[in-house]
Amino acid sequence: MAGVLVVVLVAFAAWCRVRVIDATRELLARDLSTLLNAEVEALEAWIAGEEASALAAAHDPVVVSAVGQIASELRGAAPDPREVAHWRADLGEQLAPVLEARGYVGYLIVGPGDVVLASSRPEEEDHPLGASYPTEVRKQLASEVQFVPPFMWATGDRSEPAMLVGAPLRPLVGVPKAMLYFRLDPAAAFTRILRVGRGGRSGETYAFDRAGVLLSSSRFDEMLRRAGLLGPGQESILHMRLADPGVDLVRAGVSARPDATRRLTHMAAEAVRGGEGVDVTGYRDYRGVPVVGAWRWLEGRGFGVATEVDRDEAYGPILALRPVFAALFATAVLLGALGLVLALLMQRQRVRLAHAAAAVKKLGQYHLEERIGEGGMGAVYKATHAMLKRPTAVKVLPPETSADPVAMARFEREVQHTAQLTHPNTVHVYDYGQTDGGRFYYAMELVDGVNLRDIVRTTGPLPPARAVHILAGAAASLAEAHRLGWVHRDVKPSNIMLCRRRGLQDVVKVLDFGLAKSVGLAETGITRRGGVVGTPRYISPEVARGEEADARSDIYGLGAVAFYLLTGRAVFEGADADELLAKHARDVPPALSAVASQHIPEPLERLVLRCLAKTREGRPADAGVLLDALEALEMDAGWTRRDAERWWREHEADFPATPSVRGSQGRLLTVSIEAPASRRRRGLG
Repeated sequence: MAGVLVVVLVAFAAWCRVRVIDATRELLARDLSTLLNAEVEALEAWIAGEEASALAAAHDPVVVSAVGQIASELRGAAPDPREVAHWRADLGEQLAPVLEARGYVGYLIVGPGDVVLASSRPEEEDHPLGASYPTEVRKQLASEVQFVPPFMWATGDRSEPAMLVGAPLRPLVGVPKAMLYFRLDPAAAFTRILRVGRGGRSGETYAFDRAGVLLSSSRFDEMLRRAGLLGPGQESILHMRLADPGVDLVRAGVSARPDATRRLTHMAAEAVRGGEGVDVTGYRDYRGVPVVGAWRWLEGRGFGVATEVDRDEAYGPILALRPVFAALFATAVLLGALGLVLALLMQRQRVRLAHAAAAVKKLGQYHLEERIGEGGMGAVYKATHAMLKRPTAVKVLPPETSADPVAMARFEREVQHTAQLTHPNTVHVYDYGQTDGGRFYYAMELVDGVNLRDIVRTTGPLPPARAVHILAGAAASLAEAHRLGWVHRDVKPSNIMLCRRRGLQDVVKVLDFGLAKSVGLAETGITRRGGVVGTPRYISPEVARGEEADARSDIYGLGAVAFYLLTGRAVFEGADADELLAKHARDVPPALSAVASQHIPEPLERLVLRCLAKTREGRPADAGVLLDALEALEMDAGWTRRDAERWWREHEADFPATPSVRGSQGRLLTVSIEAPASRRRRGLG
């Protein structure tokens, strides 16, 4: 009997090990694919935005006219250099705001014969395109928008990474067929989007071309320099080939030299043949380190994207269980005579593990630990990523709402909108997906801080210098959204948080872009649902009247927040939401100096009241303009790092650092979710 029990136990242990490995591989493959899909979608959305920007500039009548004048002069028998220079200067002035707003590093206009008609680099003008430009740019003039992946651009004795987005000029009589290209820095937005996929100790997401050359930065540049694969000070972008060195350079500690004869890594070789794939069994990457990964070749874009993580890190839980399995085998052999006792002990252990497993909620690859907020669009949980062990906030759509196509469209749009925002003062989105049970969710940055509503309620109005510091951080976050064409629509004190992180005090975080919408997007019905959207105490006059919101509506909300920070009270008070909406629509705000218990500098008061203007035209055009105005204020004394450190020390008891959810006086660990006016009956917000 004992021998049979030993055999059964050994077989059971082996079966458990196989099942654990299989389940881990399935989960790992799903995690890698989800992360890769999110990164590719973010890249596609960014590229589409850049293409739209290039097309709009190429159809600008002033740009088209200037190019026509330049071409006309150059076609003449005796071109007038002064006239050509004049029109090129006009063209540069017209394109300068586009370069500044979109972060472009230059432009060029290519005409027939690949001749550069105009460029932000004058040395390129009146010459054919240089050999460093990719073939798709030099071979012919395109007839549609064109995205050119990163390449090494050389001019004179300089060589630097660059990428292009271009569009054909609108065809007009007298204007030659030409392409307008904007030059971008691949190390900027392109790499920043891919950098979101850097999880844990070794996870990274990167782009590469058909030759297997990195088009974005590696997270291991320093290690690659030590190994001799990169030169001193050299970066991996456009210098590192995804070749298998044949040995683990990290573990062996040996040096290598770039070798064009080495074969591409398994992932790169598969990807450049087209299509997509996932490999969770493991292969060597360009460091020679065994990794697991997922990849996709974007045929229409001319480059591939891959997500990889070291195999040891990915399979860390299984490696930790190896001693357990070994001990189980040994125990089964040595204690065969006590098989029955062992069986009873294992039964008790299984019951205990089952109880522990039942206590742990799981959503996809996230372990949900506790609920920390709830609102009209779902609940928010504190969670931990199963593989990366990263603390995260997970927002979950209720099961009963998953069947509502309108709610589902709004939820997916909320995630896609928020994922485009990468400013440090904005809560970042990491991931989103759907469970096997049909529940939609997304994971975002877990914020440990205190919202402005709780700070003012606990400690009273803020000093003007600190208020300006906070408003500038919030304006910087909103400025990025406004540049992308999004409006927050629910700016209020509880949606702005102050945090302490990485040794910095008073770090501003703008929360809950869940009500954000694109200006002019034909999806108004999804968000408004027949009512006014926003919080009544901080809603703009035009939205209170039922009109569409734009960036200036957010400016009004931020002005109302400023009023609250400086005076400790809202701009208007009312018995219910309807009375508040009416006051915002018609009443003139009181002067801050008349209601504040402290001195308010006159320039600051004028700026706040300008933000609270009844007409859109009376307010700053967007958050970027407001940020400029805030930075231009001349304050008697600024809010310094020492001021912030002293304040947090003095109020440590008011806002303890215990990582748990408290009442209105405690710290919140994630977004503050409140129902908008359209979902409240008589609440004031």
